[in-house]
Formats: sequence, structure tokens, C-alpha cells
Amino acid sequence: MSAARSLSLEDQINALCRNRLGRLPNLVNPRGYNDVIQWLKLYDQTPEHVIACDKYAVREWVAERVGEGVLNRLLYVADEPLEGVPTPYMLKATHDSGSTYRIRQEADLVEAIPKLREKLGRVYGAHKGEWAYSFVKPRVIAEELMPEPVIDYKFHCTHGKVRWVQVIWDRDSGQPKEAIFLPDGTLTDLHMDHKMVHAPGVYPGDDEWSELTEVAETLAEGWRYVRVDLYYVMGVKFGELTFWPLSGSYKTDDEPTFGRMLEIDLSHKRKPL
Repeated sequence: MSAARSLSLEDQINALCRNRLGRLPNLVNPRGYNDVIQWLKLYDQTPEHVIACDKYAVREWVAERVGEGVLNRLLYVADEPLEGVPTPYMLKATHDSGSTYRIRQEADLVEAIPKLREKLGRVYGAHKGEWAYSFVKPRVIAEELMPEPVIDYKFHCTHGKVRWVQVIWDRDSGQPKEAIFLPDGTLTDLHMDHKMVHAPGVYPGDDEWSELTEVAETLAEGWRYVRVDLYYVMGVKFGELTFWPLSGSYKTDDEPTFGRMLEIDLSHKRKPL
């Protein structure tokens, strides 16, 4: 058993915050965004989190709530990457966050296979307190590749309501850009992700914004906090549900402001699974 796996969940969270933020989290009275995320890891665990963190299982969950039209076409699901599948497509590990590969030609698959096999052999999130991934069966899925340019619309929601929207673009440039919008589409000067360039926002249009918001709030119903990741390509497309963005280790000056914007009820603790 690895050292990370042998630590209690609270110890994992404390170690993460010491390493990334240089301090322990406030798990008694969390105020900032990062501390709220750590509190949720520890005290807001449900079986539904496991389904939502599984990139294959979540597809059925999403389809039941907003219809299959928001899902990118599934090409296959398997225990490991398959060869001979017509390109292009997006290849993903089902049991972690970040293991996604654009497969435009066979050479991309050849490069991705050893990386994915390594990912399939490990438990994700054990050193970050992201407990739900350890219950997800490691597999790979291939989905239809969306046309470029891809713009991420990340709806940060609490109690089924959008609190702010993080719009991200230019990922392939090596310097991804970020802008923060309020639920009504108003652009703010807030900056969330210190790894990204703060820039004027990309707004999709009023009708598109309304469609995206409706889907986000429908999928956010029942969760104390969730980030609903969507795209708009000839209609709304689903990306994933994220419960612990960046593991709760944001470093911009606006991190306390985002904590206040959550407007989240932390009055009751759930028993751990």
C-alpha cells in the first residue's frame, strides 16, 4: 500500500494544502473557496459522486436528466485503448481527471497507449483527497471529436444554481485564457486559475448562454456544489461534472471572493462512505 493510500482522508487533505498552499485548511469554519472544497471532500460524500466521476457511467445519468442530445457520440468503451478505430476522436480514461487525448491519426494513438495503460494501473486522487475516483472502474472511452476551436464553459453551481461561469479558451496555444462571468452573462474582472492568462471573455450569445445555463442548472440539481463543464457546438454538449476543481488549490487574490460567491449550506455533515 502506498503512503498516500495509507493516510486518512483528512490527512490527505492536510498534506495537499501544506504542499500546494503552504498551510492547513480550515475545516471547522471554511470561508475561502479552497477550504470549502476541502470540507466537501471530507463531509459531503454520496454514492452519486462515484457515478458522476465515472466518465462512462455519467453519460447515462446525464441522458436521463437532459437527453442524449448533449452527449458526444460514443465510439467505444473498453478495458484498454483499441486500435483500428477510424480517426479522429477523443480518448479518455474513465477513472481520473485529465487523461484525455485527441487522436487525429494513428501516430497519436501509438503515443497515447502507453500513457493510458500507466494511468489505468493506478488509483487516481489518493494523494489529493479525491476519494470517489478510487471506486470507479478503470476503462477507456472514445468519443466523437468536437470541431475546433473548443471553448470551455464551466458553470460553478451550488444547490442547483449557477454562481459564476469560468470560460476557458486557447488551450492548445500553451497559454490558456480565462474569463469569469456572472450568471446573467456579465463579464467580471475576477481571476480564478493562476495557471491561466486573465483575458477579456468569449461570450457565446444570449440564446446560447440561456441554453447552457438551463442544462447546467438541471445537472446541478441535488448537488451541494458541482462544476458543470459544457461546450456549445451546434447546441449544448456535455463535458464532465467536477466536484473538486484543481483539488481546491487556487492561488489568485480572488480566491476568498469565490468562497463568498458559493453561497453554500455547510450546516450538516454526511457520514463518509
